[in-house]
Amino acid sequence: MVRNLFRRFSEKPQPRPVKQTAYIQGASTSSGQTLNTSQTNGQKEGSRTPVTPKAFIRKDDENESEDKFAPRKVDASANSLRVLSDFVNRTAEKGVDGLKKEYSKLDKYFDTTATFDAFRMNMPKNRYSDVLCPDETRVKLWYGAPEFTEYIHGNRINDAVLPTNYFICTQGPTNDTVHDFWRMIFQERIRNIIMLCNPVEDGKIKCATYWPDQETGISELPTLIVKNQGTDEDEFTITRLSVEPNPNYVGNQQLNEAQSAPLEVTLLRWIGWPDRGIPSKQCQTILPLILLDKVRGLPTVIHCSAGIGRTGCLMALEVAHERISRGKKVDFDQIVRDIRCYRAQIIQTEIQYLYINRVIIEYAYMHANLDDSAYEAGKKFIDEYERKLRK
Repeated sequence: MVRNLFRRFSEKPQPRPVKQTAYIQGASTSSGQTLNTSQTNGQKEGSRTPVTPKAFIRKDDENESEDKFAPRKVDASANSLRVLSDFVNRTAEKGVDGLKKEYSKLDKYFDTTATFDAFRMNMPKNRYSDVLCPDETRVKLWYGAPEFTEYIHGNRINDAVLPTNYFICTQGPTNDTVHDFWRMIFQERIRNIIMLCNPVEDGKIKCATYWPDQETGISELPTLIVKNQGTDEDEFTITRLSVEPNPNYVGNQQLNEAQSAPLEVTLLRWIGWPDRGIPSKQCQTILPLILLDKVRGLPTVIHCSAGIGRTGCLMALEVAHERISRGKKVDFDQIVRDIRCYRAQIIQTEIQYLYINRVIIEYAYMHANLDDSAYEAGKKFIDEYERKLRK
């Protein structure tokens, strides 16, 4: 289904017509990994046809909703093309080795003004003792408090180009924090959850199964009831869930009508992304952007296991996408530094940093009017990227 959306970059292209730093614990690097690409068929010699995944297709402007939550069309303006061309050329000039050097400095960076008092006071609530949760941006749970804890290992990402309070990055719930997780979902009126891990990976527990996984299944929590409304499969596993106050919890009587209204939530699971690594199957270079397009415009929680590696990649790509659509320069070194001021330690490995650069080059190739120099520069980078990952 996604296979025919992409070009085989390993082949020679057809002729084209002329025209403050600090050090932290837990930093890591990763070894090389082969990344496969696939082929776009039916392209005429001497032409470049824009490749637009179904998920990116939008209605005409006059048919689009005026609602503030309405998804944005992919912006192919002159400013966006300029930003994409500039990004591709700069990335190709740095090359894979340049990006590795860039990440080696970035890997040690975090906000030196940040404090982590709540994190230290709530260690049993933290999945990992070395994955920090900054005080300033953490989500504070009022729903169910003070009877239940107000702490959760989750942070708001309020980057300047993102809608306020639309994205929360969090750790994968533990068995002891499932109730806290759903309290956050209900309190913040979250409409989408993106899950980027399996409950168990390589024999290690990475995340609790926090939703009723049987169709029509029900999970009764102290303050809430979560119901499974059904599951669909496409590029991702999509489960429709409803969340409503538990009538047996007396604290719900204090909620107003808006706060107590039942909530419809979509859980999107992408389970083919390994911990500390990158997607390894064919045709998954552009899938992060397809996934983000499915949730864009609605309040969303993103998590993997620690909530910084795979989650950080997706968050950085969303900021990059928004910058492109606004005609603003995309510089992942700065983007990651900025996001680390909200969610510490995002992007765990060198290979993940290389991958997000690769994704945006692929995105640039989806635009038919990308200039010739950027097209050739992107081809050069992709060849180098794939060659070095195979070593």
